[in-house]
Amino acid sequence: SDISGSLRTPAHFCGAASLKPTHGWIPLDGHLPALEPWQEALLAPGPLARTAADLAVGWSALTGRPVETRVPGALRVAVGALDDPKLHPRCRAAVVRAEAALAAAGARVERGEILPVLARAHDLWERILLADGGDVLREALEDGRPFNLPLELLRSRLGRSDRSSMLLVALAILGARRPTALEEIEVLRASLAADLASLLGPERVLLLPVTPAPAHRHWSFFASLAVFRYIRLANVLGTPVATVPIVRGRSSSELPAGVQIHGAAGCEDLVLAVGIEAARARA
Repeated sequence: SDISGSLRTPAHFCGAASLKPTHGWIPLDGHLPALEPWQEALLAPGPLARTAADLAVGWSALTGRPVETRVPGALRVAVGALDDPKLHPRCRAAVVRAEAALAAAGARVERGEILPVLARAHDLWERILLADGGDVLREALEDGRPFNLPLELLRSRLGRSDRSSMLLVALAILGARRPTALEEIEVLRASLAADLASLLGPERVLLLPVTPAPAHRHWSFFASLAVFRYIRLANVLGTPVATVPIVRGRSSSELPAGVQIHGAAGCEDLVLAVGIEAARARA
């Protein structure tokens, strides 16, 4: 499942493909850990596969209907985050190659300023997750056992903790943040959705990197949670995203890189179709 890139980031790191569908399309029955309703709105289970074409087959099996994989003739693609100075050259190359493949297929491709919107989504994700003051995070980490956050952070760094390193770091960094009222969260979410309305639609998608860099060594990734800045938009809005591999991994110094294709709610077929076309640029 994907609450902050847990489908997209492994796909990007491993040269695979994933689909985070619209929130609510796949039931969350039995999902662990249990979350509050406002936190569940960030979450969506979905498939991982070798290629975008394989994803379409898996999505068809999950939904019980054929997937339309033809790219619309009037497709418009907004491309974002290429102006981020922290974007790794391999991740930049993945976006540029996908951009060129979609343009060659007849799409109208436009680069735009998206980093401020992504920053707002990143902030809103944190507000939603911690609207309860971090109680769900603490309960998940405690798991009915004695729990000391500084000690567990040290144990995790040494490879001696069985608790989630990501949750530990999230609680350490964000746990002191003042909770935001749910009413305020909904106002912020509506404002964000309105600003994205011109970029997402039946024939409009947003092309982004997945993370600022390829796969990381353990712990180095979590030096700053800002590494998730391209990820959380789709979780906050509950919208679908296909992640497809573009740059092949060749060695430990030449790791794979993929791209994200964001669509409007319910547009899984569109992001899969665009993903299949973008993946023609894989090299």
